[in-house]
Amino acid sequence: IAIYMPQNLKFNLKADYGSEDIGAALGAFAKLRDSWNSGGFFDADLGAIAQQAGKLATGLSGFFTGGLGSGIGAAVQRRTGIAPAAMTEMIFNGIDYRSFSFTFKFTPRSRKESDVVNNILHTFKDAMLPTRYGTRSIAAYQVPHEFVIRFMKGTKINPFIDQIGLCACTDIDIDYGGDKFSTHPGGDPVSIDMTIGFRELELMERTRYNELRNSARLGGK
Repeated sequence: IAIYMPQNLKFNLKADYGSEDIGAALGAFAKLRDSWNSGGFFDADLGAIAQQAGKLATGLSGFFTGGLGSGIGAAVQRRTGIAPAAMTEMIFNGIDYRSFSFTFKFTPRSRKESDVVNNILHTFKDAMLPTRYGTRSIAAYQVPHEFVIRFMKGTKINPFIDQIGLCACTDIDIDYGGDKFSTHPGGDPVSIDMTIGFRELELMERTRYNELRNSARLGGK
């Protein structure tokens, strides 16, 4: 299906990072390593090292005293003025599948144009629906069609717009008539709005992203 460019195109790339507790001992050693590598081992980083060491000492004291670690930690903080820092690091959790939504407005001026619009709407709806297995009851589904979406400039892919990976159509909203429903003499609506949603079936990691980008630059499919 060749269709006009939507009024708005929005793309997103998200990477999920989260904090993770790395433990007292590992945290103290990590601070020592960072301080040594930065060349500031004998400078301001000693404060951070002391904080981590204080928390390590607090945790160890709680282990050996049967739960008195919080009290000892409070006493250490009171006398030294050092509050143990949370021993966490930001770690990469992964990426998610992207979703896209496009809105189109059709205003057919003749029965021929109305037939073309109707065929476009039917093709999208038919392709997004599964086929059932079974006659009396649905025993299983044959999965729907998959979609390849490309943004074109003339007969070639537009290299200035990000491309989308293999998709499934997840939802279609059709509004017949616009603000006030009206039809041509044959019953075909004067105005039709369609919003169609897609979800990528492949994760857009670096290799795939560059494959699509290079394909667009070379005018591929």
